[in-house]
Amino acid sequence: MSRKLQTELEEIYWDDRRQEENLWEIHRRIQERRNGMRSHRKKLVVAAAAALALMGTITAVAAGKIAGYYSSTNREEAILTAEDLEKQGSDQLGEGIKIAEKLSDGSRFQEGYVSQIQAMDEEQNVVSSYPEVMAQYGDYTISIMKEEDQAAMDGETSETAEYQKTYEGVVLKGWEDDYLFLPPDKEPSPEDAAREEAGELYISYGSEKEERQVFKNLVWIQDGFRYSMLTMADKTLEEMAEIASAYIDGAQ
Repeated sequence: MSRKLQTELEEIYWDDRRQEENLWEIHRRIQERRNGMRSHRKKLVVAAAAALALMGTITAVAAGKIAGYYSSTNREEAILTAEDLEKQGSDQLGEGIKIAEKLSDGSRFQEGYVSQIQAMDEEQNVVSSYPEVMAQYGDYTISIMKEEDQAAMDGETSETAEYQKTYEGVVLKGWEDDYLFLPPDKEPSPEDAAREEAGELYISYGSEKEERQVFKNLVWIQDGFRYSMLTMADKTLEEMAEIASAYIDGAQ
């Protein structure tokens, strides 16, 4: 795969990328903002094939301060069955992860990936890396990481969830975030710029036209793994929690 993925801490380029890949860029951005990271407008150009070839073997070049997180997926290495994804994911994360054949709303497993999230410093050196499993179900993407790896990425954060529910002893927490997608050469309005500065709006550049979306993220921890369910579809956190509750009961 020779196409290069060009990523900025503050920008997501949508050309030739699928929705679920963009969801993960958004998810990573939100995590960075919530952890108090500031973007530096420094571009990092990564050849996808080279990044994938290095997965699992990258070590820290310099232990600098983490400036952002980066990950990539290779479509040619998509895992096409839930059973295979669970098997390969278990090799990376450990036994006990759940990959459902379908969700309780009828959304069926489409494809998945096992990738590495790379923590980069300001000099674009890899400080550390964390394995991640991603599964796509129609409008939903589910990410699975080790609980301790996610905790290391999150750092000390005390943000209150907008939605919370306990099901069978498992705590589900949810957030909604407003997103504004703009063409590369368009500047946000003063009102939107002020909302971004206040942490009320996330702005991403690279879309063909201006578009506003609400990004939903529901998380829970089960058996030492942290699950994140993500969507930009017209779903409520309550509806997502119902689906997650069925997921917790066992893969279908």
